[in-house]
Amino acid sequence: MMKTLEEIFNDVTLIGETPNLIMKVQLPDKIFDEVKSWIEPCRAIKDDDYGILLNHRNVGTGHNSYQTGIPKKYIDNSFFLGYVIHLAELYLKTTNHPNRGPMGDYNRAVAMRDNVGHYDGYDIWMNFTYQGDDNPLHNHAGDLSSIIYVKDEDCQPTIFPPANYTHEPKEGEMLIFPAHLQHEVKMKLTESERISVSYNLNLQLFSNNTGGY
Repeated sequence: MMKTLEEIFNDVTLIGETPNLIMKVQLPDKIFDEVKSWIEPCRAIKDDDYGILLNHRNVGTGHNSYQTGIPKKYIDNSFFLGYVIHLAELYLKTTNHPNRGPMGDYNRAVAMRDNVGHYDGYDIWMNFTYQGDDNPLHNHAGDLSSIIYVKDEDCQPTIFPPANYTHEPKEGEMLIFPAHLQHEVKMKLTESERISVSYNLNLQLFSNNTGGY
């Protein structure tokens, strides 16, 4: 039997407050399985002789990390895409954000951002991180951003200084937060591989509001 949205999003945790509110969810198995299915296609890009051509060059002091866009064909028509759009709409509703759609609700108020400046596709990417790599303080483009913890045996913390919050991740967790919110990951000290996915969303602009982060 088809689940309701209330059943799908029944385990949402709110951290902090607006304008730095962070929303945390544990991805349902069906959605997390879709995310994990992208690992090997992205790893094949990373390990290819010409992989440097598709490396987004993640900022950091290490030289082992690799960041590649997730091919658009894996996102279109996925349950994952519907999940993140509905979750973002729930985030807007929770924060009472003015960016409502034409019918006065948050439906269709959010869209996956195009990957402007890199390659054809959406602004969603996979990070492979290894010993000696870090990700210094930064923020994202767009209006809303997210981190998905795909593989992280060491539970490497993500630090959000403006929100005075340090997140100790679990595999399968996803955070969604305003794109302006700065965050960082300190240098990885162990040999295990860390894999995460991030994406950016845009808010649709409607004539009946002046919304936007």
